[in-house]
Amino acid sequence: MTGDGVEGLQELLADIRTWDGGIRQFLIDEQCDPEMIERIIKAAVSKVLSATWQRCRVHFMRNAPAHAGKTGRRVVSAFITTAFAQDTPEPARTQWRNVADQIRPKVPKLAQLMDTVEEDVLAYTIFPRQHRTKLHSANLIECLNGEIKWRTEVVGIFPNGDAIVRLVGALLLEQNDEWPFSAPDTCPLRRSPQ
Repeated sequence: MTGDGVEGLQELLADIRTWDGGIRQFLIDEQCDPEMIERIIKAAVSKVLSATWQRCRVHFMRNAPAHAGKTGRRVVSAFITTAFAQDTPEPARTQWRNVADQIRPKVPKLAQLMDTVEEDVLAYTIFPRQHRTKLHSANLIECLNGEIKWRTEVVGIFPNGDAIVRLVGALLLEQNDEWPFSAPDTCPLRRSPQ
């Protein structure tokens, strides 16, 4: 990318359209900074798909306390959890920032991480409260992806693309039907016995 501003962006988009390896591989080949790659992909997802990028709250809570040291892990976890207890997105973001500001003098690395991931970790708060227990974690998505992978491997060879779409579509419809009745954080799709 040689140009600046709009011309540079137009040049980048024209180059990406002709690339076979995907946006991430294109940016890696262009030797972009890894942080820049993630920011570009997040921006593309949010603009093109009108979707937010969500970071799994469960995985964040497993990783974040490691920055606090052994003595401060429980306290830091309890502080961060107060942001998740809020009813609406704005109080959750306010509490998140308050927690980051409180721990900044003692644990600046964790506070910086919290500043960076705030939007990603709290993305699920825009949904109705009754759905949040299922959305705050990526575990259900991982479960669904695993189930799709397992069932497509069982079939093995598909005669055409429409057959794959029918199988995956049926799984997604089944997931949609089971969603309201499944317990939080459990996979509603169960593999049938072999």
